[in-house]
Amino acid sequence: MGFDKNFKYRFSKEKYFQYIKNEGRYLSSVEKNFGKKYDGVKVKIINENQGLVDGVYQVMSVWCEKIN
Repeated sequence: MGFDKNFKYRFSKEKYFQYIKNEGRYLSSVEKNFGKKYDGVKVKIINENQGLVDGVYQVMSVWCEKIN
């Protein structure tokens, strides 16, 4: 799954947390705080697989959900 330039996306902490758990890791306090702080924030698309949250932090397309 990648970003489609015709849609807008927002960061989803649930998808982010699930991705980390699927990798077999435990959530660190930094990851928990990041997920809570940026949950629901719009993503600026950089390319097919990456986007930016808050203009600084790179996020993967699998951590995001489409809006309209």
